[in-house]
Amino acid sequence: MQIIQIFSTSKFLRDFLEEQLLYFRKKNVYWTMACTQDERLLNDAAKSGYIPLPVDILRKITPLKDLAAIVRLIKAMRNKHFDIAIAHTPKGGMIGMIAARLAGVPKRVYYRHGLLFETAKGLKRKLLIAIEKLTAACATEVICISPSVLEQSIRYRLNRPGKNKLIGPRGSFNGINAIKFDRSKQIPEAVSALRERARIKDPEVIFGFAGRLVNDKGLNELAAAWQLFIKDGKKARLLVAGSYEQRDALPQATRRYLEKEPSVTLLGELEDMVSYYSLLDVFILPSHREGLPTVLLEAAAMELPVITTRATGCVDAILENKTGIFTTTAPEEIAAKMDFYYKNHHLRVQHGQEGRRFVQEYFHQEQIWKETLEQVLTI
Repeated sequence: MQIIQIFSTSKFLRDFLEEQLLYFRKKNVYWTMACTQDERLLNDAAKSGYIPLPVDILRKITPLKDLAAIVRLIKAMRNKHFDIAIAHTPKGGMIGMIAARLAGVPKRVYYRHGLLFETAKGLKRKLLIAIEKLTAACATEVICISPSVLEQSIRYRLNRPGKNKLIGPRGSFNGINAIKFDRSKQIPEAVSALRERARIKDPEVIFGFAGRLVNDKGLNELAAAWQLFIKDGKKARLLVAGSYEQRDALPQATRRYLEKEPSVTLLGELEDMVSYYSLLDVFILPSHREGLPTVLLEAAAMELPVITTRATGCVDAILENKTGIFTTTAPEEIAAKMDFYYKNHHLRVQHGQEGRRFVQEYFHQEQIWKETLEQVLTI
C-alpha cells in the first residue's frame, strides 16, 4: 500500500511522527513524507523508513508558491499511485487535500489539529473558515483531534458530519509515551544541570509553561497574572520553555516583563522535556485555542497538576478538580488558581497522581496507533 503524508515543516515530523513511523514500519506500513525541504527531512529518512518528498509548503498564503506545491504533489501522486493521502496543519492540509483530490487518490484523510479561525477576526476569520471548508470538502475523512474540535466542526458546519472521526475515546493523534514521560525515569544529572540553569532556589514552588511564545497561548495574561501572584513576596518561580515567533507575536511590554522579572526564567526551546517537567510543581497553559495540547498530557503523565482554560482542546485534556483545575483568561483568576495550588501541596500531589492514571487510561500511545492502523490506514 502506498501512503503519503503532507505537512508544512519537518518539525511536525520530528515532534509527532518519529515514534509512530517505527511502530508502523513493523506493521509493514511505508510512507512518503512531503514537506518543505530541510536537512532533517533528508537525514532522518533512512532511520525512520520513509521516502522524503521536498515540497515548499509555506505557513503564510503565497498563491504562486502554493499553486506550484499543488502541481508538484499532483505529479508525485499520479506517478506513485498512492492509495491514501494524509494531510496535517491548515496550510499543509489545504494543499495536500486539493492535490490528492485532483490526482484521484482514493482515500484522502485530513487531520484537524485545531481551529486557527477561533482567535481570528473579520475578513481573516472568514478566510480561515473558508479554507477549512475547502480542505474538508476535498477529503473523504476528517480526523478531529479531540472531542471539542469535533463539536466545533459540527457547530461551524465545516463539513458533512459523517466525515468526522475521533481516534480513541478522547481523541489524540499520537497518544502519550507514558514510559518516557515518567517521573521515576528522570536522569538526576540532567535535572540538576537544568535546575542550575533555571536559577531555582529552595524552597520555591515552581510553575511551568511550555509552548510557542505567542498571544494565542495566553502569555500576555500569564505575565499579568504572575505580577499579581508574586506581589506579596511568594517563594515561587515561573519557568517558560519555548521560543518567540513572528506570527501572532507578543507585544514588547510582555516580552520585556518575561525577560527582566527576576522570578521568571526563559529557557528557550528544550529537547529534554522530561527533565523540564521534573523541575515543576504545577504546569500552566492559559491558552485561547488548541487542538489537543500535548504538553498538558505530557505534564499529567509526569504527575503534575494542571491549570488550563476551557478553550477548544484544553477542555479535553484534564478532569476538573481531579487532574487539574480550569481558569478563565482573566489575570486575576489565573493568579487565584496558581495561589490555590501554591497553598495546597497535598492536592498538587493527588491531582498529579490522578493525571498520570488519566493519561495511561485514555491516551496510551500504542492503543492510539492501533486504532489509527485500523481506521485510517486501511482502504
